[in-house]
Order: sequence, then C-alpha cells, then structure tokens
Amino acid sequence: MNLDKVIFRTRRKIYFIDPFKIVSIRAVGSYVLIVCDNDEEIKVSQNLKLMMTRLACYDFLIKVHRSWVINVKYIKSLNSIINQNGLNKNVVLLQSGAEIPIVIKERHTLLNINDYKLIK
Repeated sequence: MNLDKVIFRTRRKIYFIDPFKIVSIRAVGSYVLIVCDNDEEIKVSQNLKLMMTRLACYDFLIKVHRSWVINVKYIKSLNSIINQNGLNKNVVLLQSGAEIPIVIKERHTLLNINDYKLIK
C-alpha cells in the first residue's frame, strides 16, 4: 500500500494524488472540488466533513471556512478587504491568485501555524 498517495474516485476515474499537491478543497453541495497544484480539478461525490475525516492525518490541510480547506503551503498572504457591501472581509490569497474566504477564528489559527507546516 502506497501511503504517499490518497485515492479519490469519480464516476469515470480513480485518482492517486500526492496530498502535498492538493491546493484547496471546496464543498459544492454533496460534492467536493479538489484543486491540485497543476490546476487539475477533481469533482468527488463526497461531503466535506467526510473528506476531512479521510485527510485528518495531513495537518497542513486546514479548514478555513465551512466550505473551504486549503493547503498552508500555497498561501501567499492573509488579507482583509472591503466587500461590495462596505463590510470587512478576511480572505486567504493563494499562490494561484485564488481568494478564499476565511472566518476570524481560522485567521487566528493560520497566524499561529508552526513553521514546519510551511516548509514540508
């Protein structure tokens, strides 16, 4: 058994993915959309809670919002921006340019991440 890969099944394929190459995971209804560092998107019929249970041993994957999990390795910056309603909104900017919403509690978690997680 290869512990360096995580297996994801879709309707037509079985993917063997290096978990370090997962950039983000987003809940979309009863599916999750996994984005890898090569911009490949994998749609898996599984809810985010179950997906996080499967990936719990990978401490570099952090749930930052009810619908989002990110790999801390791909964080470019934490930003506070003003949204269209004039309200303050916290986001993580990933190296890909994607802006991921975060809740205040998770922003503090990200600010306290041990350095080793970012180096792996």
